[in-house]
Amino acid sequence: MFPPKRNPISSRLISACIALYTVAAGVTLTSSSFAAPGDLYVTDLATGSIIVYTPDGTRTTFDNGLTSPQGICFDQARNLYVADAGDGTSGAGTIFKYDVNIGGSSKTAFRTGLSNPQGLARDGSDILVSEKGASRVIRVPLDGRPPTVFQIINAPLGLDSRGINDGSGLYRYIANGSSVLKKAPDGTLTNFDFSANPSRAVTLDLTGNAYVSTDTGSIIEIIASNATTKNFTSGLTLPTGMDFRPAKFNGDFDRLSFLYVADTMAGTIFKFSQSGTKTTFVTGAGMPNYMAFEVAGAPVVVTGMASNITNTTATLTGTVNPEGNPTTYHFEYGLTTAYGSNTTTTSAGNGFVAVPVSATINGLTPGTLYHFRLTATNGNGTVNGADVTFTTSSTSTTYTVTVGSGGQLVFSPATEAIHVGDTVQWTWSSSGHSTTSGSCVGATCTPDGEWDSGLLNLGATFSHTFSTAGSFPYFCAPHGPCCGMRGTITVSASQ
Repeated sequence: MFPPKRNPISSRLISACIALYTVAAGVTLTSSSFAAPGDLYVTDLATGSIIVYTPDGTRTTFDNGLTSPQGICFDQARNLYVADAGDGTSGAGTIFKYDVNIGGSSKTAFRTGLSNPQGLARDGSDILVSEKGASRVIRVPLDGRPPTVFQIINAPLGLDSRGINDGSGLYRYIANGSSVLKKAPDGTLTNFDFSANPSRAVTLDLTGNAYVSTDTGSIIEIIASNATTKNFTSGLTLPTGMDFRPAKFNGDFDRLSFLYVADTMAGTIFKFSQSGTKTTFVTGAGMPNYMAFEVAGAPVVVTGMASNITNTTATLTGTVNPEGNPTTYHFEYGLTTAYGSNTTTTSAGNGFVAVPVSATINGLTPGTLYHFRLTATNGNGTVNGADVTFTTSSTSTTYTVTVGSGGQLVFSPATEAIHVGDTVQWTWSSSGHSTTSGSCVGATCTPDGEWDSGLLNLGATFSHTFSTAGSFPYFCAPHGPCCGMRGTITVSASQ
């Protein structure tokens, strides 16, 4: 992205930038009190530092002593990763990892031996690194496994990887000067020509539109819906890193989704509304390079208990805290911890509080142990809740109702209390009657279609199994309206 060494740029310009930075910043404090969603982390080439800006523009040094700080990103656990290109030679680059709850003193070398690393982007549970010196983008697992080559591309610079609102997966965009390469979730590649406006870095919004900073001082928007480009803004000096401001807390809408842009040579960070209106966020920022907002993180998931358990059904419960990001959830269930069945994926919203969630499953086997867990996903990752078990009821019961007992126009008993999964069998002791579900008002009875035996005679039987809880009135079609031959089955959800 920016030249990996600070010394190739004229010493007079760097001195001016540092002087401007010093005057504007006054005394810069180093603090270990970070970890605030909504804060902006910026790599600064002028001082070899990582600077944190609160939403009101207050500046704090997070760490210093870097040689050529470049790309920056957070993982789903809110650890911070920063690429240091070193002197730009092969193998001199390092990715450092920080715990933002501690500060710069937590720095460890996460990955060494890289060739002029530039852009960083979280990619699910991994991070993508553009190695300009090796003309490739690599995927680096966060669990310590060796990196793999994600994409061969000449001299890659800034990049981004982001899931968008359509839920189709991660879209990756890579800037490399003459072009911007898009890699769709299915691996399809699309190349956008930026030879007239050499690309420097790229970021995506939640609808999939990409914003590209260029050497000509403009930001070009790539429209996801039709793969066309348009000018978003111009008149900057040398824009580099960009990011969209996330929500800090539930109900936070101040500057939400504003695009923040580091104008490296101007020493300024600008912010743009969705309509493109530009305002200044901070001046005297040294040489701001790449940036990343600290996000609220992956969802917090708690698997609850199973309730309303019958011989064939159960209701699964839990809670999901979206941590400020649009989040979906579903339950996995089955006979083992391999599960095998899922409930429908449902939105949990984008708030900052735990949301009670539930889903009813059916078609279960009586007397059987089942496993289940709650799973939730947002743009910062997928989290599985703990495994919980329940056992379905072992048997169902058949209840008998006599129709026309002793030649009378009655059901006996007229009311019956049962459970979900139980069966009622009507037995005819006289002829010319029916059992028809529905309600009666005065002398008018209306079928509801739940069941209807039709007219049957002495010795006949008719059965109906109840799969849902509730109150189910019924009547005899010939004798319910006129003579009060009516009954009710009350079904409770569990035994």
